[in-house]
Amino acid sequence: MKKLTVVIPVYNVEAYLNVCLDSIINQFYKNLEIICINDGSTDHSLNILKEYAGRDNRIIVIDQPNQGVSVARNAGIRAASGEYVTFVDCDDYMDLEAYQVSMPLFALGVDAVCFGTKIHSEEGATKWHSDDEYYSIHHENVTKTSHDVLMVENISCGNKLFKLDIIKNNNILFPEGRIYEDAEFCWKYMVNTSNIYFIKNRYYNYIRRKNSIMSNTFSGTEKAIDHLYVVFNLFDYFKSDKRYEVYLFTSWPFLFRQYFNLADQYTVKQEKDRILNEAKNFVLENNIVDMYKSDVFISNISQGRVSLTGKVSDLSFWQKIYSIKKTKYRKDIHILGFKLSFKSKIVTN
Repeated sequence: MKKLTVVIPVYNVEAYLNVCLDSIINQFYKNLEIICINDGSTDHSLNILKEYAGRDNRIIVIDQPNQGVSVARNAGIRAASGEYVTFVDCDDYMDLEAYQVSMPLFALGVDAVCFGTKIHSEEGATKWHSDDEYYSIHHENVTKTSHDVLMVENISCGNKLFKLDIIKNNNILFPEGRIYEDAEFCWKYMVNTSNIYFIKNRYYNYIRRKNSIMSNTFSGTEKAIDHLYVVFNLFDYFKSDKRYEVYLFTSWPFLFRQYFNLADQYTVKQEKDRILNEAKNFVLENNIVDMYKSDVFISNISQGRVSLTGKVSDLSFWQKIYSIKKTKYRKDIHILGFKLSFKSKIVTN
């Protein structure tokens, strides 16, 4: 039975930690190494960890000053001795059969196993209509890794099992000092895989809290610019080795557009110019226009041609005078050169 290392960064979650740890120590799959990194908690989280470690010798507690979730996860990776590794946030929990179902699938020669996620929104937390679609699994069984596959699957880490040797052999770590760290880690890992096993069952339980990082993101944050830094780092990574060339020319332009728009949409007003300028400078400094000659978005970014809401001004003259565009998640109305954008309704518990 192969060993799975479960890495759990912990910071001030005394109200949630018991549920999380109970869901791991009671997994039907028993050959686990459970590395809990206390990231400078000021509540009773560390005492809870020590109590659990005292009665379950599979638990290893690492205590460090507060440095953020990426530093904590990287510490867990470095300490891991399992052949496989997964990550669980300390306020979330796992269905008990999760690892019993997923671990044997590596015997099929796959490089990762992915399963679905259930969302549990606390009172006052925002629930998005897009949640079910985003956290669903869109493929099934053994699937060859490709641009088309990766572009439709989510980039969360908790619903995935990874091979530790792929992580270490390709120097894949979480970006420290940034948020939205899952995206960079998952993309770097997945482009080093050949096949992935997808399970449609939802084994990971994500607790959406009112004041979580992601909830604050959707209400506006100066850290939204980290979306850009993720996609900048992915450009450098994809360009570093010819093995990733297909993703450099297929996936990266889509990721650049997506992450620029996320950064612009969810930042605070005073940061919008900075986001545009950093994107423009990155495009110019790396000669990206020449690499993607037919990409209108990249061309416009290089010239700073972006509307007030961050969408590129590539509409026709008459479309700018008056047009309405609807998508599943938003509606854009263009009137006399200005654009009004409306998000789809959200449900608040």
